[in-house]
Amino acid sequence: MKTNSLKTLLALGTLLACLSAVPAARADAALTPAESSSTTTAKALEYTGTIGMVDAEERTVKVDKFFWDKTFNLAENCTFAVGLDQKSSLEHLQPDMEVVVSYQESDGVLVATHIAQRHYSQIGYIKSATPATHEIVMDRVGMAKKFKVNDNTQITIHKDESNLGDLKAGQKVTITYTKQGEFLLAHKVMDKSETFSGTVEAIDAGANTLKVKSLLATHKFNLGDGCKIVLDGDTSGRLRDLRIGQKVTIDYEEVKGVMVAARIELGEAQTVAAK
Repeated sequence: MKTNSLKTLLALGTLLACLSAVPAARADAALTPAESSSTTTAKALEYTGTIGMVDAEERTVKVDKFFWDKTFNLAENCTFAVGLDQKSSLEHLQPDMEVVVSYQESDGVLVATHIAQRHYSQIGYIKSATPATHEIVMDRVGMAKKFKVNDNTQITIHKDESNLGDLKAGQKVTITYTKQGEFLLAHKVMDKSETFSGTVEAIDAGANTLKVKSLLATHKFNLGDGCKIVLDGDTSGRLRDLRIGQKVTIDYEEVKGVMVAARIELGEAQTVAAK
């Protein structure tokens, strides 16, 4: 009787030992094809810096960032975007150009799949626009910033295609640009404001507001913090310089029914025509 009980206990112990070994055996098993591919898939990464060298023959691009640099091998189907051209080529890349590189890494080898010139955007007021030198100087919080323009620069004023000579001092614009060393190239210059012309009906210096009446409507304008008041070409005017009955043209943005003035100039509006 005792012998049979002992044999039964030994059999149960052997069975439990075998069962407990199953997970360990599974842990050491080879990965399935699906599991193996998921562990080796390269992740999409990004690196921002300045081009240090382009080797067209070896199809490599070195990008510097502070005290470090990375060298990228160009994928066979690598794409490029320079300026506003989304279908550029390797030959358009130049030293000192700021770029964003999309790439994958495999065992320490960096493979670039897309290289795009980095774009910046800045909002400010036109200080000067000079067609002869192809330059725009923007005044932003008392600091001047100079941009170059070229034949591909897109200038839009009040939703109309315009030219460099159509820009006025004190005009609020958004400039989209790229950097190449100290050189800033404007790709887009946009004045998104609307215009309204009429006669000054009321001035509230305390509330910093102005009411202007035309033949069809009367509107109240709140002066924005950087609103420029232009008197005889001088953009340093103040609200107290305006008088009841004067004719003015206002550039403004409407925010949920509230009109925010960005520029006020004495005189009737002149339509900006594309040339």
